[in-house]
Amino acid sequence: MNLLTDAAGEHVLLDWEDAGPGMPDRVLASLLCNWGTHDGTINVGRVRRILEAYRRAGGHAALTGLESFSSVLAGYVNYYIEAQASVSLDEAQPVDMRDHATRELVSSLADPPRLDLYRALLGIAQGC
Repeated sequence: MNLLTDAAGEHVLLDWEDAGPGMPDRVLASLLCNWGTHDGTINVGRVRRILEAYRRAGGHAALTGLESFSSVLAGYVNYYIEAQASVSLDEAQPVDMRDHATRELVSSLADPPRLDLYRALLGIAQGC
């Protein structure tokens, strides 16, 4: 998901967080959360188009249940809660970094992951 295309049309990896092998259902769930939702709202048409394109490209993963969203939840806890709270409280960090981390933390705590969103995405995916 963190790719750009260079002048020759080749993909250039920007970030390694999702570059390694992962459980296919969890990678698919992450894809649907990142690209099929915005501010807690599901774009049903987009989710269906993503799933259709994924299948046409040979993707075989299927969301099996709420456990498919465990990596999404782990990413939220690791990045938004643990990492941002740590930076926010670390007096060795520059003030602007601490302030940014505090804003990220407050924002993420105000809009935590929601099981109803995961259930709805699961229903859409299982219906495709």
